[in-house]
Amino acid sequence: MARRRRRKKTKAGQSEVPALVLPTPERMGHGPVEPPDRQIADAHGGIGAPFRSVDWLALMARRGVVTAPMREAGERFSGDFRLALLDPVRAIRLDRPRVQTGAVSHEFSDGVLGARRRVASARRALGGAGSPCERAAWHVLGFGHTVAEWCRADGGRLRADTAKGILVGALGVLAVHYGLDRKPPLPKPPRAA
Repeated sequence: MARRRRRKKTKAGQSEVPALVLPTPERMGHGPVEPPDRQIADAHGGIGAPFRSVDWLALMARRGVVTAPMREAGERFSGDFRLALLDPVRAIRLDRPRVQTGAVSHEFSDGVLGARRRVASARRALGGAGSPCERAAWHVLGFGHTVAEWCRADGGRLRADTAKGILVGALGVLAVHYGLDRKPPLPKPPRAA
């Protein structure tokens, strides 16, 4: 149900300014939202000021938990994950004609294969399949789960504060892996004689 704009009460001689329409309680239950920084044109050409959802990477960056390169690395991994079609829940592919051959075709475009290679490379940089940092990136950055959902999916072996620390560590590794954060390379261990 749409809410109407309320006009602010004005003093004599001032123009009326419409008040923002707050999101419904149902929308607020799906995560934080914030008012726009500027007005935009709506579908009918009028003035619109839609609220937008705030992603958790932006919240962590505002709080100073992650740096800008770490946030960009998380967004890059998430984008590659979506482009690589690694989420098991997918809709039917409408960009290709459906041909009944009896065999299942697993052909992917060059863009999908490139994204899969980038995700695989990032997973190796995070410690390989099954490492805590890789699982954090896979579940939280890839699937878009919350940290609490990841803890539950992991069998309750992780506490939320530990999981957040692992996620921040994974973002730091990804920032270095993507070349967004220039940290000096670690010295190689001495070779055994």
